[in-house]
Amino acid sequence: MKQTSKQQIFFFVKYIFLGLIVFLVVAKLRACFFLPEVELPIVVYKQISLIPSSNDEISQNIFHSQISDLSVNGYQSITPARLRAYKNWGIALPENPVLINIECVDKQVIDYAASILTNYNFTATICIPEEQVDEVISGNNPSLITKEELLAYKEADVFDIGLHGKFHVKLLSELNPMIKQFRKNFEQKPDAIIFSENNHDKSIEIENVCSHLGAKIGISEKSDFVNKLNSKTNLRTLKHLPFIGGRLAFSIKAIRHPGALSAGNIFIAQPEGQRFKACVSVFDKDFNRLLGQNFDSLPTEPILLGKLPNKVDYPISIYITDSTGILVYKDEQFNRYTIERGNPVPRETEIPEELEKELSQIEIPLDIE
Repeated sequence: MKQTSKQQIFFFVKYIFLGLIVFLVVAKLRACFFLPEVELPIVVYKQISLIPSSNDEISQNIFHSQISDLSVNGYQSITPARLRAYKNWGIALPENPVLINIECVDKQVIDYAASILTNYNFTATICIPEEQVDEVISGNNPSLITKEELLAYKEADVFDIGLHGKFHVKLLSELNPMIKQFRKNFEQKPDAIIFSENNHDKSIEIENVCSHLGAKIGISEKSDFVNKLNSKTNLRTLKHLPFIGGRLAFSIKAIRHPGALSAGNIFIAQPEGQRFKACVSVFDKDFNRLLGQNFDSLPTEPILLGKLPNKVDYPISIYITDSTGILVYKDEQFNRYTIERGNPVPRETEIPEELEKELSQIEIPLDIE
């Protein structure tokens, strides 16, 4: 009886073990040949400041609004480990995944970013600039986050830890001391590496550097398109969306034109800030798209985006997004009774400028039905 019981346990364990092997083999084959394609936008932030002073910086308000917009639009952040699990074993990613990276180790920036990310249940990878690795590890610079603080954030599932630099232009022998120090102090290989320049013709070199540094994920080339992940994707040659920084200023006006056949005109301009490929969209109350236009660069002076149709369900919303439509840089809402009344179209007229200005500021209930 005892022998029979032992045999049953043996066969049970044996079949469980064989079943596990079959499962792993099937999962690996599926990942290698039949992986469903998934779109993955990769966002990189260089610096987050209260008041940006250069094109390498983005304001705290824009960072907060972008993370909020990603969340509202159904995006879920993933970690480098989750991305590798998808590629290597076919483990499904969440719907609308996004990979967020921050190339900064200023303590105030990291603490602020952590508070925003935590609020939306997002994670990001802190890619330590190569020239600041020693300072982060030593903790001698009070303005920078320390190794211990980064590891605490990692333990709390807020940040992963990676590297950022021009590694592809260095001899591998030059990288050995730094990578050994990184592994020793963080007790891990870099979760991801961001290369600081476009490298359209250096993908093989970058792959070799990633392999040498022990990183499974390499992000280098800027692109206006999101990554399309499938069985053939090389995780060491991924692309990130263009970084938009600096002080961005937008001018949006919705103006009711007296006597016009349309409900009003929409004018758009970007008088200040870094130029970027943008998409401007106008939606009605039910988020039906009324107007839309793509720009290689938004104009500095107001231009006519388009005319609203006669029957509009207010309020209307106007969005300025990046060229992929993923990150929102400006949104504004107009009610039918708050739309400025006037005639902004240049024309020959006898009306004095003072009167025209006064006319444009009058709030009059509009009957546009």
